[in-house]
Amino acid sequence: MPRQPFNQRLAFGKGYEKLVADWLRKSGNTLLPACDFLSSDGGPKISNDKRSTIAPDLLLWKGKDAMWVEVKAKHSFTWRRNGGYWETGIDWKYYEEYKSTHSNSPWPVYLMFLQLGEPRPDDGGRPQPSGLYYNSLAVLEETKRPNKPMVYWGIHHLIKLAELHEVVPEYGTLHP
Repeated sequence: MPRQPFNQRLAFGKGYEKLVADWLRKSGNTLLPACDFLSSDGGPKISNDKRSTIAPDLLLWKGKDAMWVEVKAKHSFTWRRNGGYWETGIDWKYYEEYKSTHSNSPWPVYLMFLQLGEPRPDDGGRPQPSGLYYNSLAVLEETKRPNKPMVYWGIHHLIKLAELHEVVPEYGTLHP
C-alpha cells in the first residue's frame, strides 16, 4: 500500500485527534490543546532555556489529576506473526521526545491510539480490533518492542477506553 503524502496524513491525524479531544471533553475532562505558536519547524514544543521537545497533543485534567496525552489515529493494528498478537506503534524519535517530557514534567505522559479497524491484506482474515486504547508511558516503557525507526506495543499492553462508535459515531456510515 503506497504511503500517503505528508499533508494528507497530517489532516487525517488532526481530524481524528479533534474527535478524541471532543470525546474526552464530553467525558468530563478539561483540555488544553498544545498549539504551535512558538514553532517554525514542525509541531508544538515544550521549551526552556536548556532544551526543546515535541509537546504531546493535549494537557488533560479532571479534578486535581492531570496528564499529557498524545493521540495517534491509526487505520489498523498490525498482526505480529512471531508473537500471535495485534500491535501498534509510533516513530522512535517521537517516543524519545515523549519520554523526555514524561521525565521532566510534573505530569505523566499517556499515549492514546484511536484504531479504526480497517482490514489489511496481511491480517490473515482476522477481524481487526477497533476503538480508543491507551496506557501511560511509564507502563509502555516497560513493555515496548523497539524496532527502529519505530517502537511497538502489543494490544495486551493497552487499555481499551472506548468503542470506536463512541468516539467517532459517524465512522460506520462514512467508511462502511
